[in-house]
Amino acid sequence: MVIERADKVTSLCEMKYTTNSYILNKHEAEKLRIREYEVKEGLPTQKQVLISLVTRKPAKKNEYYNELVSSNITLGMLFDA
Repeated sequence: MVIERADKVTSLCEMKYTTNSYILNKHEAEKLRIREYEVKEGLPTQKQVLISLVTRKPAKKNEYYNELVSSNITLGMLFDA
């Protein structure tokens, strides 16, 4: 999902569902880099693109996560009161 925000930042939201914590690996990181590039190329102006993960449980932080992901939103954050 791509969200163009009022602050001139575009959020690229990647949804991942696993029973355990999601782990971003090298292959998935490359796919995210390609998506980020494609979103930037499709924007009419130079905007910052931030990648957000939407996951069931908090994602495991590793080198790929630290390099690419700006935020991690869990289902609990969306649906818990």
